[in-house]
Amino acid sequence: FHGRVKVTTDLGSGPLTLLTDRRYNNGTWYKIAFQRNRKQGVLAVNDAYNISNKETKQGETPGASSDLNRLDKDPIYVGGLPRSRVVRRGVTAKSFVGCIKNLEISRSTFDLLRNSYGVRKGCSLEPIRSVSFLKGGYIELPPKSLSPESEWLVTFATKNSSGIILAALGGG
Repeated sequence: FHGRVKVTTDLGSGPLTLLTDRRYNNGTWYKIAFQRNRKQGVLAVNDAYNISNKETKQGETPGASSDLNRLDKDPIYVGGLPRSRVVRRGVTAKSFVGCIKNLEISRSTFDLLRNSYGVRKGCSLEPIRSVSFLKGGYIELPPKSLSPESEWLVTFATKNSSGIILAALGGG
C-alpha cells in the first residue's frame, strides 16, 4: 500500500484494518508489532535505531465476536499465499517483497525458513546497482537469460506521471 504498513484482522464479524500514515519502504529496519486483546487491536511501528520515532494505530473489530478460533494445526502464512489457496474477500494475494528478521508469534520465535511461503535465507538492503539520470536518460544492462521464475526488485523515485521501469526484449 504505497510503502505503508497494513494489518487486517477478522474475527468472523467483519474486518478491522489498521493502516499507517507514514511510508516505511525506504531500506531502513523497522520493528512492527501487532497486539490483539479480544476485539481491540494495536499496530505499532518503531524505527529500529530510534525508538522515539514511533507510529501507533488502534481500533476495534466490528460485531460481537471477540475470539480468533484458530486450531494449532491451522497454517500461518508469512510472505504470501500459495497460488492454490483460496483467498477470502478483503485479503490481498500479493506477496511481500523485502526483508523480515526475528519474527515472533505469541512470544515464540517463528522459523521463517520452515514455515513460510516463498522465503529465502539471506537479505541485503544495499542496492546492487544505483543510478540517477535526468530527463531522457536510461540505463542498459548486458543481456541475461531469465528463467520462468526470475525475480527483480526495483526501487525508484520519480515525478513523472508515466514511464518504463523495465523492458526485457528477446530475439534479434
